[in-house]
Parts: sequence; C-alpha cells; structure tokens
Amino acid sequence: SERLRHRLLPMYSYDPAEELQESEHELLVEAEEHQVGPNWGSRGGWRA
Repeated sequence: SERLRHRLLPMYSYDPAEELQESEHELLVEAEEHQVGPNWGSRGGWRA
C-alpha cells in the first residue's frame, strides 16, 4: 500500500498555499489587463 501511495502522490499532492498564490496572481494580472488605460475602455474599443 505504501508503494501505491507513492505512485499516486505526484498526481494528487499539491500545495494549497501555492495554488492560492497562483489564483491571486491570475486575479492581479486580470485586474491589470482591465486597467490598461482610461482611453482604452473595456467596453467598446478594440475589445469585444
């Protein structure tokens, strides 16, 4: 059973803190993309 656990571990183990940082980073990147500049405008403009 120990060997089975080691085989499954890489697939299932993840660091919750790391995942949290990643999702926070994605949110920051998204926010930055939306604030490109006042004259871009998120509706209307080049972006659908």
